[in-house]
Amino acid sequence: MKLREKHIERLAKGKRSGINIGSRAVPHHLHQYEQKKFSAAIKRRFLIINDRLRPNLLNIWEKYCTARQWPFLVLLRRRDGSAVVMQTKTETSFNNPKEAQQFIETLL
Repeated sequence: MKLREKHIERLAKGKRSGINIGSRAVPHHLHQYEQKKFSAAIKRRFLIINDRLRPNLLNIWEKYCTARQWPFLVLLRRRDGSAVVMQTKTETSFNNPKEAQQFIETLL
């Protein structure tokens, strides 16, 4: 069975996906504030997070990108004002989030 968005949405709500994805050892359930970030990321096609985040949102975003066949792109805003763009296998550092977002937009 092919991975679809509905399977990811079920995982995000803490339910069984309906196919053999997810693991009890890997957290997927999203809180309401994380669900808002996830919905915004779907519209933008990249996720914006800060360094005080639970891993759940990253886990769900990775699976969603796989289902949609999108590149895995995450803008991580650091407390010191710098930013990092995380891609599938690389990370690129920037002085500020604006530079990082401009970089992501060139990738989309």
